[in-house]
Amino acid sequence: MAPDTPRPIVDKLNKAVAEALNRPAIRKQISDIGAQPKTSTTEELSRHIAAEIAKWQGVREKAGIPQHQWGGQAGADARHGRRSRARNAASGRSNFGPATKFQDQTNRQDRQ
Repeated sequence: MAPDTPRPIVDKLNKAVAEALNRPAIRKQISDIGAQPKTSTTEELSRHIAAEIAKWQGVREKAGIPQHQWGGQAGADARHGRRSRARNAASGRSNFGPATKFQDQTNRQDRQ
């Protein structure tokens, strides 16, 4: 999920998420929106995501649905899980909260 992130940081984040998901109040909130709270290792999550991609790609191909090709800045935002800047400007929101040096660098990389 974050290929350049050092393993100790990934392990620390995974541990923090697991601890949070063990809190009854958080488990209830997640269950209340119809999701199933579940912890896993990073390797298990990677295997799960790969299996889901393969499964749904097969469904898409069997149904004859063409693969959508993302393009432009809105596509770059979508590929990286961000709302487009146009939608953010219209709603008064930002991609990461206040503008940051990281956001500026990321946005410049997307345009290259």
